[in-house]
Amino acid sequence: MWRKRSESERGAAFWKSEILCDEEYKNLCRLIAEKCDEGHIAVVCTVYGVRIQSVTCEEEEFPILFPMMKKELAALLDQAETVEETEAELEKLFTRYATAKVYKRKLVGETL
Repeated sequence: MWRKRSESERGAAFWKSEILCDEEYKNLCRLIAEKCDEGHIAVVCTVYGVRIQSVTCEEEEFPILFPMMKKELAALLDQAETVEETEAELEKLFTRYATAKVYKRKLVGETL
């Protein structure tokens, strides 16, 4: 289950940009979405002890991309049995997310 983190948990003074979402999954993974410059959002994913990765998307992609990331990360973390397996699957996942617009179109069959 994903849990929203409070401002006091994340240390608000650290973040200089607007935090849109800050959620944690079973004490295994954390996703933080922050508004960057005009029209862009960065999603920082931390899989504790394994990897930190960020993905940038346009604002119009975010409502589909963020829930998709949560769903896929949860499934990956629930199924992975070793750190090596987790790392390999994360690599595949983030390779797809690196081209978020293309990945989103493929999954939902729409154009931006």
